[in-house]
Amino acid sequence: MLLGSWRSPAGLAEGLADRLAGLILDGRLPTGTRLPAERPLAHDLQISRATVVCALAHLRDRGFLATRHGSGTVVRLPPDAALESMAPWTAPVLSERSRQEIDWSAAAPSAPPPEVHAAFHAALDRLAFTGTGYSAAGLAELRVAIAHLYSSQGLDTDADQICITTGAQQAMNLVIRTSLNALDRVLIESPTYPGALDAFRARNARFEAVAVDGEWSLPALLAGLRNPRVSLAYLMPGLHNPTGHSMDATQREALRQAIRTTRALILMDDTLTDLAPPSDGAILRFHRSAQIVRIGSLSKTVWGGLRVGWARTDRATAHRLASEKSRSDLGTPMLEQIAATLLLKDYPALLKVRRRHLSEAAATLTAFLAAAAPSLQVPPDASGPSLWCRLPPDVTSSDLVATASRHGLRLVDAARFSPDRLVHRRLRLPLDIPPSMRPEAVRRLSRALEEVTTEKARRRSVTRA
Repeated sequence: MLLGSWRSPAGLAEGLADRLAGLILDGRLPTGTRLPAERPLAHDLQISRATVVCALAHLRDRGFLATRHGSGTVVRLPPDAALESMAPWTAPVLSERSRQEIDWSAAAPSAPPPEVHAAFHAALDRLAFTGTGYSAAGLAELRVAIAHLYSSQGLDTDADQICITTGAQQAMNLVIRTSLNALDRVLIESPTYPGALDAFRARNARFEAVAVDGEWSLPALLAGLRNPRVSLAYLMPGLHNPTGHSMDATQREALRQAIRTTRALILMDDTLTDLAPPSDGAILRFHRSAQIVRIGSLSKTVWGGLRVGWARTDRATAHRLASEKSRSDLGTPMLEQIAATLLLKDYPALLKVRRRHLSEAAATLTAFLAAAAPSLQVPPDASGPSLWCRLPPDVTSSDLVATASRHGLRLVDAARFSPDRLVHRRLRLPLDIPPSMRPEAVRRLSRALEEVTTEKARRRSVTRA
């Protein structure tokens, strides 16, 4: 299931090895995992045992596997990658490659803006007025501020409709735990946010995918919402992650009408909506009878380390989410909540600066990529914190991720964003990579692309011969 569509034009052994390396690098095959024995693995994949032996030998040579007597073949990380995961006070002297590795995998601000420092300093002075600090529903002032944010965007909201969470990921998990049963059917976009896929898979949900590629596959979306077997729909119409697209007026109106009659719970992810141009990312308003939970956070708009998120819904559901939250923690840290409340007072100004930074980063990276990697197709009009690029026809994401790691560049396999793991010709490039690293990151990406393309051409010529 994890391998998905792993076969490669370069050859079965090479495709299997590259796909397994990608799974190990992004953590879906954790270190210490024991792989199946060669013979049953070959049987399950419907390939020869010799092909499996060749693929695993290739991975051993690259440092991704170790064979232990009596324990079989076990997943490990190459020495450089393993050192990087150690705490700085325990790690030995790193190799030259590890010291220079560039992480181009996180689509979030690489450092907090100055306003975050100021907000935390001011929050320290207010801690004495917060009582015990226990509040599953969240700080009252913060709930009022978030309710005001929605109301100012045309969606009337009061504080009792808000449940504060430790990031949008916790809000999502609370909704899933309180609304979804094992094997329930979920309508989900493809590609989509990997954290959502992990959360739904943990609940053993079944996926019904709707393609998003430039625009939404509207017939599939509307059919999914009409399907009485769909229990929940997870959607990002305001600003989609990872494509950076927003629904146009026609699609929004069709979605409104469909949600009025659907029996499914709508889990709407607004995490990126505020980063879209105001004309594209406006909050969608729906009929009061619709079952909708909206989730958001300050991680993408302000800073990833500010772990403050929320769910906006009806009062009864908000209370149920807070009750569920209290089973795992007694409240999001109070200092962060106070700082978030202060930051929301100047939120429009923060968003203006953030959008400008992302726009400038997109223009700079697009120019670098056009010069150094012209075979990579960069979207001309997408918004948000990343570029969702199209790879050359003969290059897959897993190929590139594995090769780039050898050049000291960490990327994310596009299959990570797909419910069926069949997105292979795409690459997400976050815009928040530090400016000083952009030229070198693009150079390493260009070298990796060239190496993959050259190697595939060589293998094709050998196969023809």
